Amino acid sequence: LLVSGIVAPALIVAFFVQTGTYTPEWAVLWTATGDSVAKAVPAHGALLAACWLPGSIAARAYAEDTFDLALTLKRIWTAGFVATVLLAISSELSLYLTDSHVDYLTDFDASRRQQHVFFDFVLDVVFEALCLTVWRFYYAGYI
Repeated sequence: LLVSGIVAPALIVAFFVQTGTYTPEWAVLWTATGDSVAKAVPAHGALLAACWLPGSIAARAYAEDTFDLALTLKRIWTAGFVATVLLAISSELSLYLTDSHVDYLTDFDASRRQQHVFFDFVLDVVFEALCLTVWRFYYAGYI
């Protein structure tokens, strides 16, 4: 949970926010209230960990018998798939609850917000996959 909850969002902040390349919506919302982006990392990480935990339990990704490379990859990908589906549902649900009356085809700002949320989703999935795969390979003794 530490890797999915702290390391992955912190890497997103280090690579994108600190360099001025891109600021995710979850970081924008926290900094808009006057808080630092450092407080946004564990808050967003809690959501990512909440998505990863059911996936890892369902795929038995924490089992001690996953020292076979093929089985380790299968369990990582299964857990990642479940976590990705849960994250997609939570992302779209948050858009629906905040902008349920908006037509994304005609409203430019709403469409732009949905594109930001989708890009944040892709960033989260990619960084979670990289961080958790490296951690799991390290834990299994492949690295």
